[in-house]
Amino acid sequence: MERMELRKGERTMEIKLIELRDRGTFVPMVALKFNAHTRQELWLAGRAGFGRTHIDQQCYVLFGPLDCSEAMQYDPYKWRNQRTYGDSHRWLLANWDNLKSGDVIDVEYINGETDTAKISEMGTQ
Repeated sequence: MERMELRKGERTMEIKLIELRDRGTFVPMVALKFNAHTRQELWLAGRAGFGRTHIDQQCYVLFGPLDCSEAMQYDPYKWRNQRTYGDSHRWLLANWDNLKSGDVIDVEYINGETDTAKISEMGTQ
């Protein structure tokens, strides 16, 4: 398989685990951002509808529950639960570069319903 050259510090697919929180809700999530590093990966993602160039593909983030209880989505408007999943997915897309794996996305906080963001549930156990 022919490899395309990566720029210094460039990653292949970027994966982040996210603690999704909302009112009475805790969902471990996984987010995957495309960054093909072989022509085969670029072609496969293109055949799946994610565009044919790196620039096209890098605007997509697959997002879904880590336990696979819901299908992963690339379009934040396709979630049945627009509040918890849709709002967090839109926020994730807008804040991807500032988000670290393991961070908390608090829907109540990003919607301005609370003044303080929730901390990880891990800190309470």
